[in-house]
Amino acid sequence: MAFMNWRKWLFLPPVALGIGLFVLQTRPSGEGLSAPPPASATPVRVVEVTPQPLSAHISGFGRVASVREWQAISQVDGRIIGLADGLAVGTVVAAGTPLIRIDTRDYEIAQDKAQANLASAEALLTEMDAEEQNAHASLALEREIESFLQTEYDRRQILADRGTVSQASLEQAHRELLNQRRQVLDLENRLALYPVQRVSIQSTIQTRMAELEEAERDLQNATIVAPFRGRVTVEDLSVGEYVRPGDWLLTLEDIAAAEIVAEVQPSAIRTITGALAPGRSISLPEPHDAGAALARLRQFDLQATVHQTIGDAEHVWSATLDRHTGIADRTTGTIGLAVRVEEPMRPDPSTRRPPLVTGSFVEIRITVTAPRGVLKVDRPAVWTGADGASFVYVVDSNSALQRRTVTPSAIIDDQVVIAEGLSPGDVVVLSDPQPAVLGMALTPIPVVAPNDLAASE
Repeated sequence: MAFMNWRKWLFLPPVALGIGLFVLQTRPSGEGLSAPPPASATPVRVVEVTPQPLSAHISGFGRVASVREWQAISQVDGRIIGLADGLAVGTVVAAGTPLIRIDTRDYEIAQDKAQANLASAEALLTEMDAEEQNAHASLALEREIESFLQTEYDRRQILADRGTVSQASLEQAHRELLNQRRQVLDLENRLALYPVQRVSIQSTIQTRMAELEEAERDLQNATIVAPFRGRVTVEDLSVGEYVRPGDWLLTLEDIAAAEIVAEVQPSAIRTITGALAPGRSISLPEPHDAGAALARLRQFDLQATVHQTIGDAEHVWSATLDRHTGIADRTTGTIGLAVRVEEPMRPDPSTRRPPLVTGSFVEIRITVTAPRGVLKVDRPAVWTGADGASFVYVVDSNSALQRRTVTPSAIIDDQVVIAEGLSPGDVVVLSDPQPAVLGMALTPIPVVAPNDLAASE
């Protein structure tokens, strides 16, 4: 029984021998130890970020319109007796040119009547002034007579008391005094009415003056004069035609300047302001706040141009940003930026540029340049993390891969403007390092930035 228990453990020596041989074979010898091969550096394309000039543009389309349009509306009635020479659609007339003349005979008669009525009212006022002066003189005289008769009556009263004059004589003196007092009272009442009469006559004079002014205005309105230099766009008149007040006669548009309203998306303006002022909060004002919208755009170096393609040629006009319409389109949400072109009808023989005709469909480009350099990188160099934050890979001073969180402010074409996270001199990785292990060795391969290449050329 003991012998059989010993045979159970006979498999152990071969197992132990095998383990020992395996250890001997796998144990490194002291002379054969060697360091692991060095990790190879990954080549990547890089660019050093430096402040660079940046310009962006807003583009929109619109139709050419005159800065102002004037419609000639008849203010009097009568027959047309004359038109300006050559008056027709397309005619350019100078400021102050008599365009239409309407028969003025009725208004001349009305003017004569108004002048006569005014003269009559003024003569009546002059007559009343003279009568008032005479009445004042008569009143002074009558009062002297009254004073004399009062003295005579008092004297006779004393004599009557003494019995030296008869009672009939005293009564006669009293009657004469009463009659004189009545005359004085009549004159005083008459003088009291003169101020009221004067007000009435003066009101009549004002009425007659208004009638005269109305007649003179009608006479003046019978001749329609061009208020500014412009082009006749609509006209359908003939000599002898009868017109009435309110009748439309012709339309004149100013050719000193043209205006184009370009419809642009608010996001385009926000993109530009974010790109040109990274790190500053510049939001687009409300649509009705036109002044603030223009003021914020004019913080930058702004240039507006109008482009029109005719055949194979593109013609360009310089323009100025004039105003913001203050209205957002309910369908598209766009807002209107109006630009102004001076002397649009003047051709340019040097460039064979034709006049800028009203109604033409043109493109508006508003180019804005940053007042200072901005930091920007190629769009593929900006990544988005799982948390939604943007980041770029940079090369540190040890040529190792690092990750940097950044804050983009805008995307212009294929470049991203960085507001925060990068500093001038940082080296940004443009390639996609696979695998991207932070701290891995890199072999930077500098890439010439487009601006640097243009400068070297």
